[in-house]
Amino acid sequence: MSAQDEVALTSESPHILCGPTLTQLTMCFKNEGGCNILKALSLEKQSLQTDIERKALNLYDFLHM
Repeated sequence: MSAQDEVALTSESPHILCGPTLTQLTMCFKNEGGCNILKALSLEKQSLQTDIERKALNLYDFLHM
């Protein structure tokens, strides 16, 4: 785990681990004429899945201290 991951995990701001913001998704949609909206949503899903995995690992580590 990198130092950056540890900082993100220990941060009290859970939104740091979230994916693209609504503004970023909207800009992507406008800039690409809607062509990349599915790609953006796929990246958001992947980001949320990664977030859940990181939190699960953090919980596992915490419980096994």
